[in-house]
Amino acid sequence: GDEQANYQYTFWDTPGFESWDREAIRKYLKTIKTTPKSSIICMIYCASPGSSANLQQLGWLLDECIKLHIFCALVCTNKSCRDRKRRDAVINDFQHILQRHQTKTRDENGIAYFGNVGLCTSVNSVAFTDDETNKKYEQSGIDELILGIMESLDDDKLAQWCAVIFENKSFWKKLSGYSEQLKRILNKLIHTQWNED
Repeated sequence: GDEQANYQYTFWDTPGFESWDREAIRKYLKTIKTTPKSSIICMIYCASPGSSANLQQLGWLLDECIKLHIFCALVCTNKSCRDRKRRDAVINDFQHILQRHQTKTRDENGIAYFGNVGLCTSVNSVAFTDDETNKKYEQSGIDELILGIMESLDDDKLAQWCAVIFENKSFWKKLSGYSEQLKRILNKLIHTQWNED
């Protein structure tokens, strides 16, 4: 009938993450997971080229997320920075960490996929102009990331993710360029619904 579902979405941040050990990471995830009516859809970890991400710590975070069946998206920000060597180093580190859990299954639209464990990509979250070259770079990679997560999630989390991004009008307007991925996602949703009925 006329049942209405209300949802609340919380984006958890990790202030002070740099000083956490494996046990602190485990406790933090447990706190989120045991919050009433809480369901962790995915973990998105961002690092910029030249940042000093602690790879051991990131490995611990991925280990714990994967134990809890939490999809992991590792994102290199500042995709268009001039220092390609540093950007590639971040991406290579991310891929190496993900490959400890799952071999790479494919590359598509600038995203490396690692089955239902995780993905790795780079984005420009905001448009910017390079001060030295005066070249303007548009926001890029965000829609591909959203779609990549959508396609990778398990069936039970897919509907939740769709509800989270439902309000993102610019994302939905740009979807026509991703018809093959959309077909796969829609088939997944239809298959899930068909199996529930």
